Amino acid sequence: MVRLSGSSWRQRNEATIEAAAEWDRSLTDGTAQIVYRFDHEVRSEEHVRIENGQLCIEGLPPISLLD
Repeated sequence: MVRLSGSSWRQRNEATIEAAAEWDRSLTDGTAQIVYRFDHEVRSEEHVRIENGQLCIEGLPPISLLD
């Protein structure tokens, strides 16, 4: 388990709050780029794997699971 210092956690939390506020503004303004459309490019367990500390979903860039 990775433990964050108080200031590190605070910085990440502030960044998350700002990203959420920006998303809300873009939804309100009608400029949001929707990242998921129901039933478009649906994936199943055949398209998803975890390897070398990354989540790999077919057709998308790998997502690091390590901090």
